[in-house]
Amino acid sequence: MISPFLGVFDPGGLPCFKFLQGSEVYRSGDVIAAFSGFLANETELRRDHPDAPAGAAGLISHLHHHEKNWMNLIWGEYVAAIYDGRDKGLTLIRDRIGFYPLFVVRQREKTYFATSIHLLLSLPEIPRAPCHETLARFIGTHYRHVEGNRRTTAFAGVEQLPGGTLLRVTADGFHEESYWDERNIVEQSPYKDEQEAADSLRSLLADAVRRRSAGRMTQAGFALSSGMDSSSILALAASAENARPPIFTTSFAGWKDDEAIEAKETAAHFGTWNPIIIDTIPDFLEAATELQSVHDEPVVTVTWLWDYMMQKEVSRRGCRLFFGGLGGDELFAGEFEHFFFHFADLDEAGEQEALRHEIEEWVKLHDHPVHRKSRDLVEKIWSRMRDPGGRVRTDPERHGRYIPALSMEMRKAAGSAPVLDNPWVSYLKNRLWQDLRAETTLPCLRAATLNAGAHGMEIRFPFLDHRVVELAMPLPGPWKIRDGITKRVLRRAMRGVLPDNVLNRARKMGWASPADQMFRGAALDKLEAHLHSSEWMTKSLYDANVLARIAAEHRAGQADHSMFLWQFAAVEAWWRRWFG
Repeated sequence: MISPFLGVFDPGGLPCFKFLQGSEVYRSGDVIAAFSGFLANETELRRDHPDAPAGAAGLISHLHHHEKNWMNLIWGEYVAAIYDGRDKGLTLIRDRIGFYPLFVVRQREKTYFATSIHLLLSLPEIPRAPCHETLARFIGTHYRHVEGNRRTTAFAGVEQLPGGTLLRVTADGFHEESYWDERNIVEQSPYKDEQEAADSLRSLLADAVRRRSAGRMTQAGFALSSGMDSSSILALAASAENARPPIFTTSFAGWKDDEAIEAKETAAHFGTWNPIIIDTIPDFLEAATELQSVHDEPVVTVTWLWDYMMQKEVSRRGCRLFFGGLGGDELFAGEFEHFFFHFADLDEAGEQEALRHEIEEWVKLHDHPVHRKSRDLVEKIWSRMRDPGGRVRTDPERHGRYIPALSMEMRKAAGSAPVLDNPWVSYLKNRLWQDLRAETTLPCLRAATLNAGAHGMEIRFPFLDHRVVELAMPLPGPWKIRDGITKRVLRRAMRGVLPDNVLNRARKMGWASPADQMFRGAALDKLEAHLHSSEWMTKSLYDANVLARIAAEHRAGQADHSMFLWQFAAVEAWWRRWFG
C-alpha cells in the first residue's frame, strides 16, 4: 500500500515535505527522508548496519550517507525521497521494477514530487492541463503502448520517474541515473543444464515468497487462475507456512471461457477457495468514474475494473496482503505471442527441422476453430514484428487500429509507433524484456498496486523480485518453450510442489471476460447517448463519425470494440473529473 508523501525542493532554501497519514518519515538534523513500500532484505541490511536508525526511512537515509552504491543494496518494492542538508541535495529513487509510482514536476526554481498526481495538482502553483501526446496514446492505441517505462503522464509537465532510476537534484541542476536495466542481465545463463536452473529457480522463488509472506500469512489472500504462475506462488507460500490461506478466483456468471473449474481443483490442495462471481453488467461510466478517484489518469483496459472489483471483495473479507503471479508470463514465455519469437530464433539460427517440429507441436496443442494456428500465421506475425538480428518492433496493426478514431489534432499528437528496446540478439529474449519493461508488466503492476491500496491492501508479486528476473531472463529459449509447451523450466522447478494436473496443463486462458457482450444493449445505449451529448469533448479528442461507426459495428456484432468503448468511458470520466 502506498504511504503518500508530497514535497517541494528549492536548492536555494530548505525543502518542504508534507507527509500524509501512514507515511514513514525520518528526521535527524539536516536530514529528512520519506519512504513508501516494502523492504525485502531489511534483516540483512540491519545486520550489516547495526547503527542505522529505526524504520525503513531511517535505514535508507543511513545507507544513502554511508554506502556509495546504496541503491543496489536494497531489495524490495518502494519509492523514497531523501534530503541531506550536508550537501543540500534531494535524492528521489524508485525500485528496480517500478511497483510504486513517483511523480515529479520540474520548474525553474523548484522541484515538486509526490506519490500521486492528485497530490501534485492540489498545489495551486502546478498548472492543470492535458498532455496531448500521452492522452492520444490512452485513447487511440492498445494498452500495451500506454504505460511502458514512460516519463510523461496524462498531465502536461507532470512526469513519472521510471523504475530502476535515481534522480539527484542540487543547485547545479538534475542528474539522473539508471541503476538497474538490461546491463544487470547477463548475456548467457550460468547453468549447465535445465535441471540445475530449475533447482535454483525453485529455491530463489521460494525465498522471494517467504520474504513477502513471513509473519503475515494470517492477513494474506491469494489470486488464483488456472495457470502456472499464481498456482506456483500459492503452493510455495502454503507449504512454507504450513497454512491453508483464502484463495480468490474471479469469474463471470454464464461465461463459457472460464477458469473457475481448473482453479477450484488447484485450490483444493492448498487452501479455501472463494469464487468471486460477477453476475451483473456494471454501469461502465459510473465504474470509470469510481476508478478515477484511485488512478488519476484514464484506466486503459476494462480488465483493471474486474481487478478493482476483485480486490474490493478480497479486502472486505479481511485480507491485507494480496499475492498474485504477475511476471511469470514475461519471464518464462507464457503468452501465445511468445511462440512466434521462439520460432524466429530457430529460423535465424538455421534450425529448420527444429522449427518445423515446434510449429507442428504448437498447432497440435493450441489450434482453435476460430483462432487458427498455422505456418502462414507465423509468417504474418514475423512480417509485422520481426526485423533482422533479433530485433522486434511494435505491432503496427495493434498500435494503429484506433488511431483513425482520433481527431486530426490528436492523430498528430499520437505520433508514430514506439521504438522498442532490443538489447540482445535473441528475438524471444528481447520480446520478454519488452513485455517486462514496457508493454505488459508495468500497466498490470500499476493498476494492481493502486487498486490494492484503494482497499487498504498491499500487493505482492514474487516473480518480480529482481533476483528472479536476473535468473530467468538469460535462460535459453528451449528451456522456456519446447514441444508446444510454455514455461518448461518453471514446470520442472515446481515438480513435487504443484499437482501433476497443473504441471501438465498446456492451455493458456488469460483473464478472459465477456466484455464484448457486456458492451451491448443498455450499456452501449448509455455510452452512445453520452457520445452524442459530449460535443465539447468529441470534437477536440475524437472523430465523431468514426466513433459512431465503431459503436454501430459493435452493436451489430461485426467486430469486438469493447476495449475501445471502455477507453472512451475512461477518458470521459477522467476529463470530467479534471477539466469539466
